[in-house]
Amino acid sequence: MEYTKKEGMDEIEKVVFAIPVFNAYNYLVGCLDSLDRSYPANTIILVNDASTDPRIWQHFEAYKSLRSRKTILANRSQRGWFTRAANTALKLALAETEKWLVILNSDCVVDPGSLEEMFSLWGELEQQGKTIGLMGCEGPQPRSHARYAEKVEPGYVTGHFYLFKKEFFIKEGFRFPQEDGEVSGFTAQGLFHIASDRALSYWMNRRGFSTIASYWAGVGHHGGRSWDHNVGALSQVRATTLRD
Repeated sequence: MEYTKKEGMDEIEKVVFAIPVFNAYNYLVGCLDSLDRSYPANTIILVNDASTDPRIWQHFEAYKSLRSRKTILANRSQRGWFTRAANTALKLALAETEKWLVILNSDCVVDPGSLEEMFSLWGELEQQGKTIGLMGCEGPQPRSHARYAEKVEPGYVTGHFYLFKKEFFIKEGFRFPQEDGEVSGFTAQGLFHIASDRALSYWMNRRGFSTIASYWAGVGHHGGRSWDHNVGALSQVRATTLRD
């Protein structure tokens, strides 16, 4: 299916944003402000991953009370890092009616037109016969840059902005509860927690789903500020250590 402008707008209305959060208060405020400017009507799910900064939950509650958009709050009592916090958000998202899901890091800024570009690209690639599992954002890049890249094993796509069809998690076996009742979606499988998105991409690739990196969509990322993680350590992770 090719997305026309109107159809793209229809799809945007069916997106729920799920945001795992650990501290990084100022980045969280900037992230939510950008969503208010760019996509003010969409449902938002905010998951507090046992932040040590009390302002995080306070901001959650204030945001929910002051905004007209539907806002769902979750407060984890024990820190689970990105992997489990994202799974908590995923479980809540699956209970909503929206067709699409975005997992978004809280240290991102989302520009207007980002989803429009990604839906347009998704539709064009489907028309070419590709079966897409997820689309990540590695932009914004200038129009002189390639529009996208299709990843192959191990298929890493940066996980600061992930666009999924929710039905994927239901149909492809991701709706299996963990001991704490979370959805078993993201898993680090023995790697750094920040590489859990890499393992998910690998899982999809091995089952015939493309993982796409969008370069033109405008989603700025401050680079791991939300998880107190040394992003440089990723260079130590070898693709061959990824397991099914």
